[in-house]
Amino acid sequence: MKFSSIAHDGFLWLESIVIMKSAKRSLALATLLLVPALCFAETPETVPAVAAPTPKTKTKEPDAVTKLLERLGEEATVPEAGADPATYIDDEKFQDELTTRLIDLAKKNKCLASSDIQKLLLSRKTCQLSLPPPSTKALTPEEVYERAAQSVMVLCSIQALDDDPGEWEGGRTATAWALTEDGVMITNRHVFEDLKDERFGVANLKGEVFPVIDILAASTQTDIVVFRVAGKGFTPLPLSRDEKIASWVGVLSHPGSQFFSFTQGFVTRYTKTNENGRTERWMSITADFASGSSGAPVLNKYGAVVGIATTTENIDSNEGLDENGDIEETPRKPVAKDEDLADNPEYPINRPSSVQMVVKSTIPSRVILELIRKK
Repeated sequence: MKFSSIAHDGFLWLESIVIMKSAKRSLALATLLLVPALCFAETPETVPAVAAPTPKTKTKEPDAVTKLLERLGEEATVPEAGADPATYIDDEKFQDELTTRLIDLAKKNKCLASSDIQKLLLSRKTCQLSLPPPSTKALTPEEVYERAAQSVMVLCSIQALDDDPGEWEGGRTATAWALTEDGVMITNRHVFEDLKDERFGVANLKGEVFPVIDILAASTQTDIVVFRVAGKGFTPLPLSRDEKIASWVGVLSHPGSQFFSFTQGFVTRYTKTNENGRTERWMSITADFASGSSGAPVLNKYGAVVGIATTTENIDSNEGLDENGDIEETPRKPVAKDEDLADNPEYPINRPSSVQMVVKSTIPSRVILELIRKK
């Protein structure tokens, strides 16, 4: 604090300049203090001059501007050089390493044989589990993804080669997620349909692979299967009840082997169908998913699962059809800028589509809970 004084009309004007700094900004506050200037008044020589009393300074609460600047200084953060919040995934490398590790587990007889899987799918209808309770704290989409990424798995298989006994090759890919800490997972039952000589395993975002070792419950009607993998210390996702129509949802899955893709959307409707005496219940959403997403969790804003991604259905128009009702095969212009690609026979031809909308149907959480009895 700096002071300067000006004597005028028997009073002393004290000009104070207060400099306050916070973060990278400064705030200057100027005040004028008016005090009696007795020391400057003319007095008789016999009367000693009386010194002006020193004003008492009072401690004041910081004003709103000062508080704001201090808060900005505390909250402002600068990312470190080279810091990058994104996690880049090499899909081809991830798939190759997953297949290699699963083949190694199969050769050591660590995986459940497909013949045993088929028997257990038919014999086990329900299971008893202790499930974690859902949270009541709303999360941001980033937080929903971060939590789900610890629980969602790549479910894949390897298939034995007919012409080379003892050797394996990559098979099918889907999505699964952890129900309990001790390795209980869930996905769609159709992932295990039409099995050949296959072995299954799951992989987390770190690339760690765990073999499928048991089937706990399965339902063809609801298209759900609960299974177990070897290992402990998994992060389970809680189950919640149905969300209201127009509620926000997110899906974390592996569409087209594009691993750990997060999409967002809303609940659009609930439907049920009755075919051959069997009732099916569905929750439709706008969050995208595709082949490879089967079994993926549909998450609400609290990070709890409210459904399982299961199937898609195209709504078509009659445009783009020839006189026989078939889709015309007139190629579109290539997206690439290189005009030479248009004449390249290896360049993929994009045919005109008659698809107007894709309906994405999921299994509601209440249907999932019918398969699981609480401990």
